[in-house]
Amino acid sequence: MKLTEKEVSERLIQNSRLDDFLDKSSRELSKSLKFLISREDVFVAIFLLYKEKEKLEVPSELWVTKLDFNEVRNGLENFDFKIIHNRILTNTIIDKDFLVNYKVRIKKKGLIWLIHKYDPDPFPSKPHAHLIDDNIKLDLSNGKLYKKGKVIDTLNKKHLLEIRKEANKNFILPKLSI
Repeated sequence: MKLTEKEVSERLIQNSRLDDFLDKSSRELSKSLKFLISREDVFVAIFLLYKEKEKLEVPSELWVTKLDFNEVRNGLENFDFKIIHNRILTNTIIDKDFLVNYKVRIKKKGLIWLIHKYDPDPFPSKPHAHLIDDNIKLDLSNGKLYKKGKVIDTLNKKHLLEIRKEANKNFILPKLSI
């Protein structure tokens, strides 16, 4: 899709506004909540707040989504940032063929799974884990990995149990079915 000069200019302005909003929100939220909220945290929070409404598959789509920043600010005021900070680290490696924009943070060769406590989507389990940038969901009952609603792989039992052990500290998990 080729953009006109006007469309390119509008997108640059929109991206600049989002960039400024991320900086300002990070500072203001850190001050009001009394713990560090990074730009990335704000970006992930916006994605989680708007993924269903805007039918977003990956966070990077926020850069081309027209957002009402007053509405976003109101949503962020009630967002529980602890769900972003309580990440679960594993040594699970997923075949890179399934990953789009391999941008997840890795610590000790692990991928970071995010479990959204108030995720309105009960699929594939309630709760379930996300690899945010890659739009992969993990069913915490059986280890199946989903992308766009279709099974793409299954975690081995050992890795699933490691994730469940950590998740069990903060969440009531679905019954194990493997």
